[in-house]
Amino acid sequence: MKKLSFILAVICLIFISCNNDDANSNASQEEDAQKLEKMYQEIVVISQVNTTPCTDSEDWDFTAIGSKACGGPAKYILYSKK
Repeated sequence: MKKLSFILAVICLIFISCNNDDANSNASQEEDAQKLEKMYQEIVVISQVNTTPCTDSEDWDFTAIGSKACGGPAKYILYSKK
């Protein structure tokens, strides 16, 4: 009888410890993705504020944005040094 009550107590603890973290995690990931997209759009807008034609390549530079799962940058963004 003691073994049965111990097994039931363990099973109850397992069920109690399993909560709905996946739903919160997915919502958090979606919120983070939206924030990152908003930040990316702000970076693009800021980089285009001083848009001048590229007549001299020395006046321009680029930087990497993001990262791929296998390594390396996901995108590059071009900006004027002036």
